[in-house]
Amino acid sequence: MAIKNILDIVAFDDDLESITDSIDFSSIAAHPRLFLKSGDISNIISLVGSDTKIATFHAKIMAIADAALTADNITYKLDESGTRILQYTATPLAQRLTSLAYAYKYTGTATYATRAVTEMLNACAYPDWHTSHMLDTATILTGFSICYDWLYSAIGATDRTTIETTVFKYALNLIYSNSVSDYSTNQTNWNQVCSCGIGLASIAFYNVNTTICGYFLNKLLHTLRIPAGFYEPDGTYREGPGYWSFGTNQHLLLLQGLESAFGTDFYLSDFTGLQKTWKYKLFTYSPTNKGFNYGDSSEGFTDVNPALFYYAIKNADTSVLYLQIKFLANGYDTYEPYARFMIPLLATKLNYSNVTTPKNVFYGSGETPVIIARMGWDSDQDHYLGFKGGKCNQSHAHMDIGTFVYESKGIRWACDLGSEPYTNSENGGINSSDNTQYSNKWQVYRNSIKPHNILQLDGANLLVDGFSDIVKVNKLTNKAGGVIDLTAPNANKLKFYTREINIIDGSYLQIIDTIIVGSTDVSARWNMSTYGSGVVNGDGSITLTSGSNTAILATSFSNAKAYTARVLSNEGTNSYDSSNTTTKKVCFDFTLNKNESIVITTTIKPQ
Repeated sequence: MAIKNILDIVAFDDDLESITDSIDFSSIAAHPRLFLKSGDISNIISLVGSDTKIATFHAKIMAIADAALTADNITYKLDESGTRILQYTATPLAQRLTSLAYAYKYTGTATYATRAVTEMLNACAYPDWHTSHMLDTATILTGFSICYDWLYSAIGATDRTTIETTVFKYALNLIYSNSVSDYSTNQTNWNQVCSCGIGLASIAFYNVNTTICGYFLNKLLHTLRIPAGFYEPDGTYREGPGYWSFGTNQHLLLLQGLESAFGTDFYLSDFTGLQKTWKYKLFTYSPTNKGFNYGDSSEGFTDVNPALFYYAIKNADTSVLYLQIKFLANGYDTYEPYARFMIPLLATKLNYSNVTTPKNVFYGSGETPVIIARMGWDSDQDHYLGFKGGKCNQSHAHMDIGTFVYESKGIRWACDLGSEPYTNSENGGINSSDNTQYSNKWQVYRNSIKPHNILQLDGANLLVDGFSDIVKVNKLTNKAGGVIDLTAPNANKLKFYTREINIIDGSYLQIIDTIIVGSTDVSARWNMSTYGSGVVNGDGSITLTSGSNTAILATSFSNAKAYTARVLSNEGTNSYDSSNTTTKKVCFDFTLNKNESIVITTTIKPQ
């Protein structure tokens, strides 16, 4: 059966028998069949010689490869919670193998190939590839697949057999026989990462076992629609910008692997949200080179991102590269360590001479709606707003519906603490993947309502199934932001609740909370985490100070209302809670009367 469009794929039922003939495997390319085509290495060499930005990035890959020549082999090591080998084994291994393979192809020096084979044989002697945590297995598969494919003619027959046998013994056979959990129906980035590793392995090792590899590749044409759906309809990503990089880069690496091996990605790049998602990622970079972080994403993920180079080729809008060129010029690295080679490779297919400036506002619905306003693209002094809706019952979510971050004059005045390291909370008995209403995940300070920039009601958790969507978007130069309806996650306390946040006149932030209270009085706290310090003023406002910079946080009520302004510690009380001493909580405490209708207007005015 030939696949003519994406509708053919998504129409398939769960009976994989119906898709076993979807791919014409007689068309599979010879080795190297992953990513590299004739002339690509020559083009990279030429670009490195003419473009200092790419030359600097190329040097990072070569430095990793050169260091590996004299380094000890990477050992099998579990993390502190005993859950995964991703941090200490799988990721470093994949990074080393792909770097050595790149160095070999670039220079032709056999020493790099010999060292890569030694590293692969060492990994073949591991006790297993840790299929109990499939991200580990998939990451090793990605590194092995690229290295094996690129070094194919340089690997001796005996060593090649050892590598091939181990890939099937430690991974593909186990997955094929259903001896491990099924990645293909997972609703998180796991699907993308596992699909990538298994898919690339099935391409690279296809000729070793055509039955198993053919099965996996045909299955991917069916199941990859699940993670493609994460981005619908506008490109937002429910797990946050950090996990966007992790999941999306693996997703696109697989699509590019299919394209290079078969001459087509089988229309798997045609999903609307997937085509648009570069805009979401672009806007999550802030003027201070932090990220709009929420959930388990950290704010420190500004990087040279292979996925954005892919989208620069796929789309006519060159603004996708506006910040990437700056990051390259400033010597930034990538957080996708085993996809580094894609930067010089993709850069050979791009023209940087006509990169346009992005617009000022991005908004997107979907499972985690966001509104992001950035009032300039060339200065760290520019105003920046990130504002989110969604719901808490999602992978990597926090109790943060309605939260926001805000920057101006080079300072992040409203911040998010990011995630608690999983090994910390897991050692404390926390189930980080349980997002239900009474999960112990919400006891973790950084996951809880306590540090988030939301209206907190009776200190109670939000309703995890309550979904908040965008009501209105403002894209004016004097009013940039929008409105999100927060009624559903607060429905146990309020009859109605919308929050509108805008950058006003390019000079300050305004937050308007419009509320109708339920049938009982509510003890409320307007809460915000901030860097630096705060001092309560005589008029009830709070002066925020960060270095030599200050801002005034002030609030007012449409109804006469007594309130107390506070500056509080942002420290958790659990033994596993990380320190947050670089931040404070600034709050306004007050009572909402039953059945009351009220508008609360709060401003942050940098001085």
